[in-house]
Amino acid sequence: MKATSLIWIFDNRLHDVNDKKYKDLKVPTKVGILNQAIVRFYTAVAANRDSNDIFKRWLLPLEKTNIILQVKESKDTYVVYKYPDRFGVISTVEIDAKKGSCSATFEANPLPAKSIKAARFNEYWEPDFEFEQTYRDEDADGVNIYHEKKFDIENARISYLKNILPIHAASLVKTEDGYTYHDGQKIVKDVDLEFGEGAEEPIIDIAVLLASDDGGDINLQVNKILNIKQNLSNESRI
Repeated sequence: MKATSLIWIFDNRLHDVNDKKYKDLKVPTKVGILNQAIVRFYTAVAANRDSNDIFKRWLLPLEKTNIILQVKESKDTYVVYKYPDRFGVISTVEIDAKKGSCSATFEANPLPAKSIKAARFNEYWEPDFEFEQTYRDEDADGVNIYHEKKFDIENARISYLKNILPIHAASLVKTEDGYTYHDGQKIVKDVDLEFGEGAEEPIIDIAVLLASDDGGDINLQVNKILNIKQNLSNESRI
């Protein structure tokens, strides 16, 4: 959706809530509120997408699949790979492994709630070519895929969600110079919303919630808007 359209709908929703309070909001302020809403929306939907087809559809424009990772550094027991362009959230990582004359392709799995140190001495988690398993983690340097000297990693491919760009609407201000955003960046062109069709509705609901700031539990109310159960399982938004 066009950023200008998003702001127009947001304006109308705000006026329905409290016209006097919100009528003098400037474009950068409206953009800032919407971008806060977009971040909360993205975080919640990305974390719960696996069991919700509507969330998957909203995120589809951000999906990148089977992108070859570039090696940053080879360590003794693992390989560090550079993050891909606009990296946001990993979906899967797959490697091409080789041991002697044998080759295999399998996933490098994350280790939820487990440390790498614990995994290295756990036979159920350790890299194993014959069982076609290994693990990965991420840090500031990149994606670390472990081999523990048991096989060679020839290639690694990642499927991921791109990080979300903030929207902007420089065309809505009267000056040709655009506006200065809260982070000091000079905005001179529009940046539109990247999510799939229909995502604008809950985003605007969340933005109105943030603007209203009634002192309630924001996360709880965002989950309610998105119909996310508090145990983090999902129900479809109908």
